[in-house]
Amino acid sequence: IVRINAALGDAYRFGTVRIPQVSAAAFDTTGVLYTVTTKNHLYRINLSDTSSTYVDSVQCAVGAMVFHPLTNELYAAAYKPIGTPRDLLVKINPANGDTSHFVKTGKNANTTGLAFDESGRLFATFGNPSQNGQLIEINTTTGAVTDIGTTTVKNLIGLMYAGRAVSSIDDQESELV
Repeated sequence: IVRINAALGDAYRFGTVRIPQVSAAAFDTTGVLYTVTTKNHLYRINLSDTSSTYVDSVQCAVGAMVFHPLTNELYAAAYKPIGTPRDLLVKINPANGDTSHFVKTGKNANTTGLAFDESGRLFATFGNPSQNGQLIEINTTTGAVTDIGTTTVKNLIGLMYAGRAVSSIDDQESELV
């Protein structure tokens, strides 16, 4: 794990987590880090000593995940490189790995990034490696999908909304600013 200075791009080593092939990671609203591996294993990471606790398996491969800022529910994008459904979003119970269907975006492409704003609006990016990424909003109550627009970035594989949150570290002292 590294901390990155957003202003200058330099990185500072934080610690090593011994989990192979992490496919997605997200912090819950209390600051606990969760990861899912390419073998569909859900882990909780203790950042004080970078130890990990195996929680359980999830029922699908995960390409992106994010916690709802108001409810602390874990939303994830199922990853399916070929076949269908390639546009499935699920909810994962972080206590036991139980996975439930949330919505299909109707886009016939893998969702590559998920992010909530501070009011609980869910945004997602999707697309294929040779296409410009597209941005959508997903209503977490109804599952309705609203197209926002196409980006100018091909193979867009992540999305983050920082809002008023800390998103950098001080390059002089390696502390959060």
